[in-house]
Amino acid sequence: MSIKNIYNHRKPVIGATIVPLLIFLLWIPSEAKPAIQKQPYVRNPIHLEINQESAIITYDLVGDPSGTYEIVATLVKEGDPNFHILLKSATGDIGKGKFAGNGRRIQWDYKKDLPKDFTGGPEYSVEISVRQVEEESGGGSWVYYVLGGAVIAGGVVYLARPKPSSEATTPTSTLPSSPPGRPSF
Repeated sequence: MSIKNIYNHRKPVIGATIVPLLIFLLWIPSEAKPAIQKQPYVRNPIHLEINQESAIITYDLVGDPSGTYEIVATLVKEGDPNFHILLKSATGDIGKGKFAGNGRRIQWDYKKDLPKDFTGGPEYSVEISVRQVEEESGGGSWVYYVLGGAVIAGGVVYLARPKPSSEATTPTSTLPSSPPGRPSF
């Protein structure tokens, strides 16, 4: 097939290629959405054990074992919706991580977070909130749009370029008839 024949058939070939490619690029992100999952939750009562230096909090988290969760623990007071102290000096199964399962443990250095005059009592308890964190994927659907845009832009540039002439021309250059003379010594 000659270059001229290829050039004459470029529009139908590009059109037949771009339309299915665009449909594919728009279809993939809609199919890649994860299935609806149950919301994670804390099961059983949260157990709080206090000693002289720290408090140990245990809980069970029901959720996908491969999922990443954000766990936030707060000290609350029954009957006072404005009282809440965030457990900032806590370590263990708190923050972001893969915490689904039984017997999760938080160690809290409560002396750092509570006011000096705090007396405690049975009306205080620890509340744990859980939120599933979207894990970052290595690409995302934006990659499909960028690649699709690049293909379309390449097709437009190809279609917009000037048509080659039908005459084949060979570039010519003139060389000197004889090499320049060498200097004599």
